[in-house]
Amino acid sequence: PGIPHVDQIDIFQKFATSASGNSSGVGLGLPISAQIIRLLGGEIKAENIETGSRFTITLPLILS
Repeated sequence: PGIPHVDQIDIFQKFATSASGNSSGVGLGLPISAQIIRLLGGEIKAENIETGSRFTITLPLILS
């Protein structure tokens, strides 16, 4: 069903879990992932789609 609208604001904060009770984690996976992506100069976005949730990661292209 995707991420409930009320939870979408906080999903990248440490220890945030779903208010719907469907989460079995402790709320660290997305915050850690987001921190690594930001350190690499990128960004991560979440959106609900028909079949669940979609996470889009954008990283800079570094040419050497």
